[in-house]
Amino acid sequence: MAISWLAALTSLAATYCIMCRTGTVLREGYRTSVFVGRAGLAIPSPMTGTGCRPQTTFRPVPASAAGPIPAKVTDMTTVPGLKDYLATRRSIPAFQMCEPGPGQAEIEEILTLASRVPDHGKLAPWRFIVYRGEERARISAELARLALETKPDLSEEMIKVEHARLTRAPVVVAVISTAAPHAKVPEWEQIMSAGAVCLNLLMAANALGFCSNWLSEWFAFDQRAFPVLGIRDGEKVAGFIHIGSPQVPPTERPRPALSDIVTWVGDDA
Repeated sequence: MAISWLAALTSLAATYCIMCRTGTVLREGYRTSVFVGRAGLAIPSPMTGTGCRPQTTFRPVPASAAGPIPAKVTDMTTVPGLKDYLATRRSIPAFQMCEPGPGQAEIEEILTLASRVPDHGKLAPWRFIVYRGEERARISAELARLALETKPDLSEEMIKVEHARLTRAPVVVAVISTAAPHAKVPEWEQIMSAGAVCLNLLMAANALGFCSNWLSEWFAFDQRAFPVLGIRDGEKVAGFIHIGSPQVPPTERPRPALSDIVTWVGDDA
């Protein structure tokens, strides 16, 4: 059986271990994920999720259908379907997402896949905060309060937007950069590793049948919001990854021409 691109992505996590205890994911002794919200989520049928249209683009693939996970990937040049996925990868706006979102086990699998990124020195200079359930509305209300402190004349429409910051998608994952000075690893490389985690998160969510979107927004840069969001002193937000099911099909957008972004050095060998 040909291994699908989902199985190929999943196989990359074959040797990666996650232990779950009291809502906190521990990876090789380091705390990398914090779950904010209730321990479990009820996942309705993709055909009946509130406000949702039938899913035709992002479909979960049962593990049994994806084939066995190889113990070791030895040939990275033949990954069926991966090229087609990369050629058509698109994001769904957060406000166009709805239930169902990933449950506990699916979130852990997504985070496992997302953690497999280039990481000079194996420092893991990033961590996750997972927002879900009713906590999303509580935190969004706090963000709205801060926004009004800054701009008391916010329109009613924008106040509603602020109250929905973390409730547009069923699950929001903050990727937090913990980059710090290091004797051998430049801080900039650590920051870029967190960016790689964000992109991996987008693709891992797609691999499990969900749509995703990478956002930052004002509260990623406002220190007043950090205690509300669970961000520690010295940390920075690489992005908030919104995950859910699409209400509309994804649309294409213009992409840059290679002639505008590529500089060739040397002749073709």
